[in-house]
Amino acid sequence: MKIWKKMILLCSALGIAMNIVSCAKHSDTDSSSETTAPESISGESGTKAPIETRSKASKEDADIYVTIQQVEISLDDLKERDYVVPVYIVLEKNAGITYSEWGVHYDERCTVENGNVPTAGFSTVASINDEEHFVWSAWASPDGADYPGILLKLDVTIPQNAALGDTYPITYANVSLMNTSHIWNNFSGENWADTGKVGWEDGGITITEESDLTVPTFEYQNF
Repeated sequence: MKIWKKMILLCSALGIAMNIVSCAKHSDTDSSSETTAPESISGESGTKAPIETRSKASKEDADIYVTIQQVEISLDDLKERDYVVPVYIVLEKNAGITYSEWGVHYDERCTVENGNVPTAGFSTVASINDEEHFVWSAWASPDGADYPGILLKLDVTIPQNAALGDTYPITYANVSLMNTSHIWNNFSGENWADTGKVGWEDGGITITEESDLTVPTFEYQNF
């Protein structure tokens, strides 16, 4: 029951949470493993540099591995979708968790809404701070989970002056509610992050000739 009590407190404190983590944009813990979004090229509608991926642990070595989807979309499909693009954040490797706190930074030219993923992933609590371009997220279960799945779906609105080749990065933030290290507690209550076995892959949106809007699927869908 301690986990549920903690989750209730977290849910009630979401407004406060975003004030606390607003500084996380500038001070993620363990900055050596943080991905910094490339700056926009002057006069261009979007970033032309490739989206970098940095991680504390490789996918092969990690016990916990988070992937932020790299979405490719054509200008025609972008206009048809009214410039709103879904991006999924997936827990690809999961050695067993009961509780997590983490976040993502998204491109400052974009706005984000929490896309609902009913019966298709973890019931993740999320709060969005558009001023800091930051999403803080948490999840808890008294029974825990040791399977992969969708952690979060973000509906990202990108600028209407987007052009072919532009990129809009979304990067993992290894911070918790109190602006300390991210939390991925195992069944014993120990944090996987303390072992250096938490890895991640950054993603985002790229404007391309052809679209790739794949929705992640898993063997276990109803978590």
